[in-house]
Amino acid sequence: KLADRNRELEQSRAELAALNAQLSTPIIKIWNGVLMIPLLGAFDAVRASDMTERLLTAIQVERASYLILDITGVAEIDAPTANHFLRIVQATRLLGAETLITGLRPAVATALVALGVDLSSLNTLRTAEAALRHCQSRTRSR
Repeated sequence: KLADRNRELEQSRAELAALNAQLSTPIIKIWNGVLMIPLLGAFDAVRASDMTERLLTAIQVERASYLILDITGVAEIDAPTANHFLRIVQATRLLGAETLITGLRPAVATALVALGVDLSSLNTLRTAEAALRHCQSRTRSR
């Protein structure tokens, strides 16, 4: 009986962890072809891996052409996190979607430059509103 209860508790814990991951990094469908992820708080390897997996699936399912990655809520960035952002951009590009990064704080921008991260593949815009306008103008011209 105790073993059964432990299995139930472990299953509940796993379900809560999955729900927490979804709520801490929501993938929001803005309109057809446009997804957005607002990132808040610490961004570690576990969270990044989970987000990437869910994101790539969402891009495929929604047939998204654009991903807006809003990092307004990210106060600091380190080399592994910066590299993970670059891998997200590359993976979304392989699926045919363009990633727009918005909300870069001055400290994060400075850190990215100081880390020597290759920023040539990043398409950054000041605000999520600017990214939405970008998506809207590109969608109209198709």
